Amino acid sequence: MAAWHGVRVSDLARAVGADPRADFVEFRSFDSGYDSSWDAPSARHAQTILAYGMNGQPLTPGHGAPLRLYSGVKLATRG
Repeated sequence: MAAWHGVRVSDLARAVGADPRADFVEFRSFDSGYDSSWDAPSARHAQTILAYGMNGQPLTPGHGAPLRLYSGVKLATRG
């Protein structure tokens, strides 16, 4: 199990003055063509981060370096 660390999306949104009334948040990468639209409650969840590290180390390109969108609430669970 990985331990991710980074900046909460909710903290970043507050710092840049994002509109709290928005229903959705769009994420786009600059280099790989990744884009995704999330519902605002999931994006603002405390577990949703822009991760720059995993397991005490900086991210590697194989794990999305330099920054990766991560949220435990968006992961599928197995029953």
